[in-house]
Amino acid sequence: MNIKLYILSWELWKKYGWGRAYQAALRGRPENYKGRSTLTYGETPRAVMEKIKIWSQIAPDQLFLELGSGTGLFSLWLALSTQCKSIGVELVSEFVQNSNAIAKKLSLSAQFVELDIFEYSWSEADLIYLTATCFSDDQIVKIAHKCKEIKKGAKFVILTHQIKVEQLELCEMWVEEFSWGVSTIFLYTKTQ
Repeated sequence: MNIKLYILSWELWKKYGWGRAYQAALRGRPENYKGRSTLTYGETPRAVMEKIKIWSQIAPDQLFLELGSGTGLFSLWLALSTQCKSIGVELVSEFVQNSNAIAKKLSLSAQFVELDIFEYSWSEADLIYLTATCFSDDQIVKIAHKCKEIKKGAKFVILTHQIKVEQLELCEMWVEEFSWGVSTIFLYTKTQ
C-alpha cells in the first residue's frame, strides 16, 4: 500500500501542485455557479481524513460518498487505505476526469461523477462527507432534507454547519485547522 500512497500523492501533485487545484476550481465552475462561494476550493488535511476513517470504522464492503470531492484526495485515499468503494460527486469537470484517471491507474474502487450533490442519491452510502463551510442557509435546509434519505446506521460528517434532523444523532464534534481556517466537524449517525 505504501507505494500506491506515494503514487497517489505524486499523481495529485503533478496535476495540482503549486495552487493549480484552486485555479482549476475557479476555471471549472459551471456558469450558474460563477460568483457563488459554494464551490470554494479547499482540501481536507490527511490527519482529519485519518480521524474520520477511525471514527467511522468504514469496512472494505462499504460505500464512502464524498459530496464535493474536489481533486478526489479523500475518496482516493480512503479507497486505497480501507479498500472500501468510494464515490465522489463534483461539479468541476477537470476534477472528475483527473480523479477517475488516477483511480484507474491505481486500480482503486473509486469513481467520480459530474453532478450537483443535491441530484445524486445519498441512500446507499455508509459514510458521507460534506464540506459545507461556504454553503448558504438555503443550501443547509436542502442538506437537512437530503439527510432524510440516508440509510439507518450510516455515518454523516459535515463541516461548519450543525444539521438539525430528528433521525441524525450527533455523536462527536471537534475543531480542526483547514487551508481556509478553523472549521467545526460534526459527526452523525442515522438512527432511523
